[in-house]
Amino acid sequence: MQIFKGLCSETKCLLESGLFKNRPLFLEKISSRPCHSATPVFSSEEQEAFPFAASYSATPVLSSEEQDVFPLAARVVKSLDGQVISKMSFRNAVKVHGFPYFIDTFRVFVHVFASVGMEREVYSLLFNVVSYYQAFDLDMFELFPFLLGGKPPHPEISIAVFDVLMKVFAANSLFESGLHVFYQTKKLGLTPSIRSCNFLLKCLIGKSKADSARMLFEDLKTHGPSPNVYTYSIMMNLYCRGQNVDISQATDILEDMKKSGESPSVTTYSTYINGLCRGGFLDIALGIVREMECRKHPLNSYCYNPVISAFCQQGHLCEALEVFEGMENNGISPDHHSFGILLDGFCKQGDVENSFHLVRKMLVSGVKLNIVNYSSLLTGLCKAGLHDFSLKLFRGLSASGYKHDMISYNTLVNEFCMIGDMDSASKLLEEMIHYGYVPDSFTFGSVIRGCCEVGLLGKAKELFNVMKTVGLLA
Repeated sequence: MQIFKGLCSETKCLLESGLFKNRPLFLEKISSRPCHSATPVFSSEEQEAFPFAASYSATPVLSSEEQDVFPLAARVVKSLDGQVISKMSFRNAVKVHGFPYFIDTFRVFVHVFASVGMEREVYSLLFNVVSYYQAFDLDMFELFPFLLGGKPPHPEISIAVFDVLMKVFAANSLFESGLHVFYQTKKLGLTPSIRSCNFLLKCLIGKSKADSARMLFEDLKTHGPSPNVYTYSIMMNLYCRGQNVDISQATDILEDMKKSGESPSVTTYSTYINGLCRGGFLDIALGIVREMECRKHPLNSYCYNPVISAFCQQGHLCEALEVFEGMENNGISPDHHSFGILLDGFCKQGDVENSFHLVRKMLVSGVKLNIVNYSSLLTGLCKAGLHDFSLKLFRGLSASGYKHDMISYNTLVNEFCMIGDMDSASKLLEEMIHYGYVPDSFTFGSVIRGCCEVGLLGKAKELFNVMKTVGLLA
């Protein structure tokens, strides 16, 4: 074990020596020397520069486990071969070399790779050991002091290591451990990168850990590192896209952001606009879009789509179309979602003329229609009383290779039931079941009720029994 304990203190000498400061030159130098078992770990000039290096050229008294792992350590430190790290399994290495021996070597690998900015390799190493700790239910809190090795060998390197460890914990939903690294790093007088803090914050929100996210955000505002535009956008997302939209908190985030000197990005505004529309503040959302247009602030389709959708949901298609055209006039190309929202709005009102005008526009713009758009068209044609055209479109799409989903079938079945065409409705229902779709109780109920109304009681009873068979009735 002595040689590995020595490696940690000697890593400090390596890092403080300046050898890794010119990373490209260092990588070129070490990659030009092949690593063989007979090759000394350090050249003669390196031994002169680093007195401790001579101990590696000598023949130390090592246990069998240390003799096995030391060549690997020498090869990795000398060559910085990321391929070796990427293929390394911490669990397998522990089986071969033993936990006490390999864990010390592992710490050296982490610090050496961190010293030359090889973050991917550091992540791979830390992910490996965290997975091992998880598998054997070891104390994750032990990793921080272990990687620290007593006293930070170099502030920048320590921060780099702890930043990656925080990310590994966050990515694996080990939030208590991730927050522990954050607070312990700051206790040492070190400042984590805001990039890693943002990643932890985003993961907390993604897993509905809103209280922890708020605490972390407040700590960042009070004690640093100072939140940046991405931090504020992440918090905006919490209040505008969650289950419970909180426009008051979202507005506070926007105001705090401006006071801090950070300019809201187009992502920040699009998220806020979406929250306003979801919260029922459509007029305010539209006002912000208009103000951004006047100030020539960058806009994208994500700023317009929530407003278009809100107008469509209220049945105000003229206003929705006006916003859509305003987006185009400002040089912003509508995306597939923009077209889809407006198309669905026109179709639900049976406005076939505007629906197909929009379809032509989609095709000219190179936007392909998907099965959801075609389902909207089927609804629109039926709403306009053009059931035959709707069925013809349905069959034409099938012949072209489109595989209809349950929504398309349900739409047509229910529409034909409404006009009393039970022959078409029944055929579509049978076809639907044939292709493996199970109609919902509403669709079955529509067909059964329609059959009863036209005197097809036998058919209605047959369908009732089918409902029992597929489990829709107890």
